[in-house]
Amino acid sequence: MFNNFTEKERAVLQARADRAARQLLTGKEDSTLTTLSVAVSSESYGLPIATVIAVYEQMLVVPVPCTPPFVAGIANIRGHILPVMDLGILLGAPTRETGLIASLVVISDGDLSIALRVDEIGAVQALATNSLAPLASNLDLAHTSYLKGMLPDGSILLDVNAILSDPVLVVNDPIT
Repeated sequence: MFNNFTEKERAVLQARADRAARQLLTGKEDSTLTTLSVAVSSESYGLPIATVIAVYEQMLVVPVPCTPPFVAGIANIRGHILPVMDLGILLGAPTRETGLIASLVVISDGDLSIALRVDEIGAVQALATNSLAPLASNLDLAHTSYLKGMLPDGSILLDVNAILSDPVLVVNDPIT
């Protein structure tokens, strides 16, 4: 039966058999985490791709008066008005001057969707979940509760559910 396969195909089949055997012995599947890289100022972050709905470049962000500094404004995305949060200000990271045109990453937890304003949108990468390292103890960001860990490339993995469920982000101040 194995004579019908090339040496390369036999190596692939052997690797699959080894992986299946490990899963049976440990009771666990090899787990991977796929992330989208984004940059804010000189900092690099990763967003779990499962929470990313869409990515847009060169989008108009309309400022909204009487909102906290982390609210960049609103954007009309395919006919839906979404709040836009400035990720740099939200994290307390150094930010640079931004205009009305921005790169946006729309994230969602199923119930709530928002757009994050970022400086650059990078690549999608798949990583083993066991490659996630703990955060450095000298990390100087305002909301460390938004962070999950350090990725192998040195970027920081963001906890989208912590961001979306933070009550601080609810702006419900009466105008006086």
